[in-house]
Amino acid sequence: MKETLAALYSLQQLDTALDTIKRTMATMDPGKRERVAYDVAKQAHTVAEQHLHSVQANIRDTELEQKSVETKRANEEKLLYGGTVRSPKELQSLQQEVEMLARQRATLDEKLLEHMEALAGAKQAEAETRHAHKATAIALKAKQEEYKQNGEVLTQQGRELFAQRKQAQSPIPPDLLQQYEKLRSANGGIAVAFIIDGTICDGCRMKIPGALITQLKETSRLLHCDNCRRILVYYKA
Repeated sequence: MKETLAALYSLQQLDTALDTIKRTMATMDPGKRERVAYDVAKQAHTVAEQHLHSVQANIRDTELEQKSVETKRANEEKLLYGGTVRSPKELQSLQQEVEMLARQRATLDEKLLEHMEALAGAKQAEAETRHAHKATAIALKAKQEEYKQNGEVLTQQGRELFAQRKQAQSPIPPDLLQQYEKLRSANGGIAVAFIIDGTICDGCRMKIPGALITQLKETSRLLHCDNCRRILVYYKA
């Protein structure tokens, strides 16, 4: 029975190690914070980029309007000062048209100046958000690579432990193995406990009665903790 207890304890150690790997993998961070930062930076850059394109489009449109107004004014001035129009009424109308077009041009000049001032800020914002987006992309990729590498290491460790577990459970009778699994399920994954300082159950940290300690030392029977019902081992196998 001592050999069986030793096998059970070895199996417990392997299962504990496997459980630790599972918990570690379940709590591993795949880069959630980095993903949020990346998405925020990406959105900010998209907005800044769209704003820059909008300002550039406004500049182009204003410049086209300027050219159109300037062409009309040039044509009106040619008629006004070319001598082909002699009617005072028509000349007055042309003069008013030229003055109106001049005012339109002045308004467009101011509008273009505003757009050019906005362009500098838009370019700066686009550049800053682009750099921030790139930085968060690099950070996210690094975190994902770290997650992948750590996951591969733990997965390999798990495979090796699982192979050892298959060997460790082979000498244990099926009925005892079934009892072991039930106890593990009922006791947070720990079915086998050894005695600490000669009197304390390592599973529940409760004191073991002296009579039970004596039985553990002398008998070959399978004994359980009165408190947590775990299988007791008097020494570390």
